[in-house]
Formats: sequence, structure tokens, C-alpha cells
Amino acid sequence: MRVNVLLILTGLVFSVSAQAQTDSDLIEAFADWAGTSAFEVKGSSLDDPNYDLEPIGEMIGDARIVGLSESLHSAAEPVVFRNRLFKYLVEELDFKAIVIESGVTESKALNDYVIGIENNLENSLLEGLSNRFDQFQGNRSLIEWIREYNDSLPIGQQKVQVFGMDVSGSPPGIIATRKPDAPLRDVLVYLNGVDADSAEEFRQRIEPLLPILASGNDYGALSQLQRDRLTATIEDVISLIQRSKLDYVAATSEYSYLWAERTAIAAGQTDSWFRRMPLEWTPSGDYTWTEKSQNIRDRVMVDNLDWVLGQLNQTDRVFVFASVNHIASEQHEYPNYLIDQGQRQQTLTPFGYYARARYGENFVNILNLVGSGEIKMCFRPESAPIPMEAPHADWIENMFHEHSLDEYFIDMRVSPESVSDWLSERRDQRNARISALGSFDIAYYVKEFTYDCL
Repeated sequence: MRVNVLLILTGLVFSVSAQAQTDSDLIEAFADWAGTSAFEVKGSSLDDPNYDLEPIGEMIGDARIVGLSESLHSAAEPVVFRNRLFKYLVEELDFKAIVIESGVTESKALNDYVIGIENNLENSLLEGLSNRFDQFQGNRSLIEWIREYNDSLPIGQQKVQVFGMDVSGSPPGIIATRKPDAPLRDVLVYLNGVDADSAEEFRQRIEPLLPILASGNDYGALSQLQRDRLTATIEDVISLIQRSKLDYVAATSEYSYLWAERTAIAAGQTDSWFRRMPLEWTPSGDYTWTEKSQNIRDRVMVDNLDWVLGQLNQTDRVFVFASVNHIASEQHEYPNYLIDQGQRQQTLTPFGYYARARYGENFVNILNLVGSGEIKMCFRPESAPIPMEAPHADWIENMFHEHSLDEYFIDMRVSPESVSDWLSERRDQRNARISALGSFDIAYYVKEFTYDCL
């Protein structure tokens, strides 16, 4: 079960090959439709022009929030597409922020860099991205481009920002640079600068528990009383910061205060994730409890997106990027092949489910599907590339694989009836058992992919 948890945390889903077989009439119907409705992705870097992406602007219309899913962490081509799409959205449709699958606390380091408060790119990437996503070339290129774009703006013009929306500290923090104790440590640093007496009081209450949070899996050793004290202390910190807003803003700035308040709330989100862990649990134990923590994670994401929107103007538009399991707008399960490998069958309530309920037509999302290629655990340079073979015959990917284009996007909402019926049925794909059309509006397909390590 430890392996399955690591797969959930990293988003690396493994597959086996199968011969592609789909009903010939349906393949023909899909091919006819895609032949006139699919748009080829022609650019392969941020330096390429945006013209091939213009049709996607028409597809998303006036939606304020556009979500792009990621089929596999470390696949290079989908991240290049993400970067190019965000560049297009900023330059042509005036989008003002990107929100990524990374801890909200950590992302302050990224935002400080792109808006020019800090100038150390390496440190911003290392501290600002969860789960060692700083090892991906695509993420570095994105942050570099946003900074360059902001530096080119006239003085006083609104800058593009970057935010995380995930649970802070990547609990249980197995591979994270910043561990689950990070939000509490950041809050203590802020309080020490604006309210030293309160900082010392809270330090005495929580400092003995910080090493336990940092190690992640040792949380199971905490008694119920210790857990309750930690939760109560976090709530007290949040209350203090919120009722002291005017004084703290005067002592620092509105920007610093807003991040400190959110960081305190993020500490509570991380604590909520850990409280699902049974008493006296150890890594050799049963992992059933992580099912509840996973659903907490997605609810946290949409709450953090609400906070991001609150930092922007009411008409500002944002781009969201996370794995398929998060961006899908319907509840779903793990695919059958993962269940056959020992993954428990459970209903996942994704970020996109909440986003669709809250924002309605203001939320448009894109399903990323990939064919075959290699991925790599970039944070382990000595690790070998992992082959990802062709889609199974009954996977959603297999239908898109039949089209002649190597990389393309298509609006599933305008598919003909026979194709629409097939896309609306719940089927397996690499990450989840979903309804492609029920959970997404647009599909983006890459036939072959490479890994994206620095």
C-alpha cells in the first residue's frame, strides 16, 4: 500500500500495453468529426507564435476560470502546452494569474519572484513548488516567462501572479522540500516581526510539535490530547491574525498581511489532512484513512482558489493547472486496472466538482490525454526513465489515439451524437474512471511524450 500512496502523491500512474481495439463505426464517426473539428498544436516552445491556439480562445468564451488537467507529472509536451496556453491567455485574453497544484504557502516564494519582490530564481523554485516540481524544466520556463513579462510592463500596470492551491507541506511530506511544518514556521516568522510577545506565546505552544509535523508519518504518535491542542493553537493563531489586521497591516503591508493570514489558514488545512490519520498509526499500517485526506485536499484547493480570486479584481481571469484527478468536474473512481493492482475502490470528489458547483459556466476545463512515452522521477537523478506504453483498448485515450494528428485539441461539447454518447459513458483512462464529456469540456491529446527533467 505504501507504493499506492506514493502514486497518489506524485500523480505518476503506471500502465501496461494493450492492442488498440474500438468499434470500427465509432472510430469512423470520431475520425470524421475530428477531421473537421480538431486543431493541431504546432508550437513547441514559448518562443513560438500563438496563432495555433486562437481556436481555444473561442472554445473557452468568457469563462473567468480555465482549468487544464495534466495526465502525468513529468511529461514534457503537456507542460509546454500549458506554458504556451497561459502565455496566449495573458497576451490575448488578459488573464492575470495562474494557479497550480502546489502548496499555497510555498507559492508565495514564486509570487514574490514573478512580481519582483525577490530576485533569486533558484531559491524561489526550490521553496515555491511542492513535491520537487522545481526539477521540471517546464516549471522553470513558466516562472522565468512570467517574470520577464511583468518586467516588460509599464510602471503601475497590474502584474501577472502565480499561486498554489494545494495543501501546504505536501503531507506527509515524503519528497517535499518544505515539509508540513512550513506554514506554522512561516506564521511564527511573520508574528515575530509584528507582535513578538504573541509570537513567543505561540512558539512555546507549538514548537515541540513542529519536528513531528516535519517528519509527517510520526503524526500517528501524537495522542488525541496533543492533536486537539495543536488544532486549537492553530485556530487561536488564525483568530489573532484576523482580529489584529489593522495593526499588522500598519506594521508591514497589505500584501504581507494577506499572505500571513492565508498561511495560518493553510496550517489549519494541513492539520485537517493529518487528523484523518488514526491514533498510533505507522507507515506499515492500513492506508484507508488517506481516502478521506484525499477528498479534504480537493476541497482545500477550491477554497484556496476562492482566496486567490479575492486577491484579484472582480473581472480578472485565472488559469488553473492540476492533475486530471483534480480538474475533473464530476465525482469519479480510480480506473479498473489500478484497482486490479490493489488500489482501493473509492469515490473521489475532485476540485473541479466544487468549482463547477460554485462557478458554473465561469469554469471551463480541459482534459489532457496522452498516448505513450517516458516519464521520470526528476528529483531522483539516478532513477531510470519509466516507459508508459500505449493506452489499453478500452481506455478513453484509445479513441483519441486513432486520429492522425500527433498533438491536438478539440471541443467535446460539439461532438456528433454517436461520439457524444460514447464520450459521456464512464470509462477508464490512465488516472481515473470518468465520463470524458461529463467531467470536461475540451480535450487535448498528445500521441507521444518525453520526460521533462532539468
